[in-house]
Amino acid sequence: MEIVFTVLILLLAVALSGLGLSQFPVKLPLPLVQIAIGAALAWHGFGLHVTFYPELFILLFIPPLLFADGWRIPKRELLLYLICSAAPFSCSR
Repeated sequence: MEIVFTVLILLLAVALSGLGLSQFPVKLPLPLVQIAIGAALAWHGFGLHVTFYPELFILLFIPPLLFADGWRIPKRELLLYLICSAAPFSCSR
């Protein structure tokens, strides 16, 4: 039950950071605000503790980031690079 409570608090913090940032008169980057909120939640007086498992981080976060980067790569330039790499004599640089 403790993990459910922790996840709900973190989801609420992320949602409130997005809403609060839009109402804030000074423009700040959203990740910077979320890092500050996370640091405040991790303060010892609040009592919120999340155990960090590097294997879980690699399994859950790295593949979607790699997929997103692969999805946004310019397809035409990639195809041209692959063709020129396979047959360098056919491409003029």
